[in-house]
Amino acid sequence: IGLGHLFGFTILENFNHPYASVTIKEFWRCWHISLSTWFKEYLYIPLGGNRKGVVRTCLNKVIVFFLCGLWHGANWTFVVWGLIQGGFSLLEEVVPLRKLPRALGHIYTLLVTTLAFVFFRSDTVGMGATMIARMFVGWDLSRAAMSACVAQLTPAFLVAFAAAVVCCVPPRKPKRSSMPLRYLSFAASVVLLVLCVLELSGGTYNPFIYFRF
Repeated sequence: IGLGHLFGFTILENFNHPYASVTIKEFWRCWHISLSTWFKEYLYIPLGGNRKGVVRTCLNKVIVFFLCGLWHGANWTFVVWGLIQGGFSLLEEVVPLRKLPRALGHIYTLLVTTLAFVFFRSDTVGMGATMIARMFVGWDLSRAAMSACVAQLTPAFLVAFAAAVVCCVPPRKPKRSSMPLRYLSFAASVVLLVLCVLELSGGTYNPFIYFRF
C-alpha cells in the first residue's frame, strides 16, 4: 500500500485484522480481501450466488473454496485447506456459531484456521493429518523433547510472538489526533523497514512467496 502511494496509486487494504474474527465467514471478509472479492464477483455470483436455493448456494460455496485452494497451488493439501474453510462456512449457515460469546468465537475461529493451515503448509495430506494428530495426542514429555521445545523459545521468537499477538487485534482509534503517537508509529515503521532490509540482505536466496508453492 505504501509503495503504491509513492507511485500515485491507491491500493485497497487486503487484510483487516482477520485473526480478530469470531466466525469463519468474518475471517474471509477480512482475509485476502482482494482474492475473496475476485472469487465472489467473478465466480460465486455468476454461478448463481445465494439466489437459487439452499442446495445450489451450498454447492456454489464448495466450488468457490475448492478452486480457491487450487489457486494457491496444484496440490491436494491446498484443496483440503479450501474445503475445510468452505465446510465450516457452510456449517455456520446451519449452526448459529455467530451467537457464541466473543471469546469462544475467537477460540473456535483460530482453532479452525490454524488446523486448516497445517494442511496448507504440509507437503502431503498424510503429513498434515499426522501433524494434527500429534498436536492432540501422543505428546512426548521426556527431557530431550522438552529441551528441544525450550530451545525454540529464543528472545527473538518471544518478541515476535508478543508483537504478533498485539498487532492481530484492531487498535482503538484515539478520540483526538495525537501527534506524538503518529510520530512514534512513523519511527516504528522505519525501524521495521530497516530490520526487514537487513534480514533480506543477509539471506542468500529470497524468492517471491508464491514461487515457493
